[in-house]
Amino acid sequence: GNAPILVDETADLDMAVGSIVLGKTFDNGMICAAEQSVVAVDEIYDELKAKFEARGVCFLEGKDKEALGQYLIKDGRVNPDIVGRSALDIAETINVEVPKNTVVLAAEATEIGEMEPMSHEKLSPILGLYRASDFKDGVEISRRLTEFGGIGHTAGIYTSEQKRVEAYALEVPAGR
Repeated sequence: GNAPILVDETADLDMAVGSIVLGKTFDNGMICAAEQSVVAVDEIYDELKAKFEARGVCFLEGKDKEALGQYLIKDGRVNPDIVGRSALDIAETINVEVPKNTVVLAAEATEIGEMEPMSHEKLSPILGLYRASDFKDGVEISRRLTEFGGIGHTAGIYTSEQKRVEAYALEVPAGR
């Protein structure tokens, strides 16, 4: 599955970050229902990213992000050599220096599709991060991520509003 996780401005950010990091690090992210991309609304985006960094998520940029993407996706699908490996091992393999406490490698993304490695299913402790302008935009990005690589599989949402859970469930084509 290509499980997107939407985090809105009403969410408990500490709980969301803790749960997402736990999901990505359990079995080094091999579980197909694990979080693949986080979609955060603009209002809490920077705070959420800082909380991820404080929990050992290392965001790669520039040539380091490009090296990760080239190693992550081979011939349009996840590189089998990356599956289940630790974040530190992956970073070493692609010759990227990261802090010793790194448990997840991440990169910000804006595109969805073959051209954007962060929009693929990753089966490893790698996470894509997308910025949504608001809840409605976040639902749309989540729907597109699911349609790109996981219709009927898994999606999640962190919010304190039940009506948003219901709206997300109706719009994002996932079975769990």
